[in-house]
Amino acid sequence: MKFLPENGDINPEDLIKKQPLELLNEVNKILSKSITQGIADAKVKHEVPDETINALRENVFVFSGMKTYHELKEA
Repeated sequence: MKFLPENGDINPEDLIKKQPLELLNEVNKILSKSITQGIADAKVKHEVPDETINALRENVFVFSGMKTYHELKEA
């Protein structure tokens, strides 16, 4: 949140700057861990194709970026 007083408003392009990117990466790390844990802890065991796992991780990364942007925008 220190980013906001120093820079004013946030734009999508700001997500590649150090502080917003650190927040984005932290959100992504937590949510990505949930994918791995969810697959491992599933009650019905079946093999999940690598393409599906990669698509989920990419989806989580995009979501993490949008979540970070909107959290900073709201703040």
